[in-house]
Amino acid sequence: MPAAKPALPRTALIAGLADAILILVFAAIGRDAHQRADVVTGVFSTAWPFLAGAAIGWLA
Repeated sequence: MPAAKPALPRTALIAGLADAILILVFAAIGRDAHQRADVVTGVFSTAWPFLAGAAIGWLA
């Protein structure tokens, strides 16, 4: 039976990008449900704590 290959850095990068995209979608849906002003900057201001937490989690 062949040994399992270690996770490729490309796979981790793809997973990290998927996390970031899904966090931005989550923030956009939340902003749409509660507040509609400042669409682009509002989404990023809502998403940054979640993105920071995800980045810390990935680095840990």
